[in-house]
Amino acid sequence: ELFLAPLRSRMARVAGVHFDNQRIVLERKLRERGAHLNESVCREGLGDAVAGLMITIFDEFAVDTADAMREILMEAMEGAIKHRLLDFGYAMSFSLRNPAAQRYLKTYCLNEIKKIDATSLKVMKGIVYQGLFEGASYTEIAARMVARYAAFGTPVPQHHLRNRADLVATYETGQAYEAAGREVADTIAKKGIPIEKKWLSVGDERVCSEICAKNEKQGWIPLAQPFQSGHQQPLSHPADRCCCLYRVATKRARAMLARSPNPAPVEFYAIIK
Repeated sequence: ELFLAPLRSRMARVAGVHFDNQRIVLERKLRERGAHLNESVCREGLGDAVAGLMITIFDEFAVDTADAMREILMEAMEGAIKHRLLDFGYAMSFSLRNPAAQRYLKTYCLNEIKKIDATSLKVMKGIVYQGLFEGASYTEIAARMVARYAAFGTPVPQHHLRNRADLVATYETGQAYEAAGREVADTIAKKGIPIEKKWLSVGDERVCSEICAKNEKQGWIPLAQPFQSGHQQPLSHPADRCCCLYRVATKRARAMLARSPNPAPVEFYAIIK
């Protein structure tokens, strides 16, 4: 938690800038449309027009946001690998700065941004069709869209998160951290070392009772066994703050691992599946 908190803050700023940039362009383009067409023409076919408009806006900012995300996720994964190696007491040199890792992670970030933007588009289209159904004017519908984009920075139902940008940050950094930690556990397990895992929540009143609390209650289980929710490790939902602990299953296996020679450097790349 202490390690991820500053990375989440940085990621939240990246997501916030992404949303704010999109809002500014959206507001300008909606104003331009309204200035050149009368109200009735503006309302006609507005759903399709907004979809095309939003896709253009998404394309404008995707690459810059992906580059900023990539560096933060890289730091989250590097931290996770170091932490899990310390947990196991195992020395292994690794690299995530190789070209294959960089290409993979950039593609991953672009795909994640597409999912984020798809949600934004769904929200905007919902506002348009609801407004048309209510008989709202183009000016009113446009104002609702801009206000909703601004509201991506207002509180959301997950009370430990401030806004949608925080939700994105919590999910993306947590997913990267947990995926990298699991990669270390899998790498050691492939050496024939039995590994166990344990779901760990933050232990406050906002912990998900249906998934996270029940997974945590299971205690230590074999690495390959899914938790009762069906998940192999956190995250189980976008607002999940849990982490997975790992350990060598037996004293004899710990001795085997301690005696094993230092491996050749490993170049991880396809960690976040």
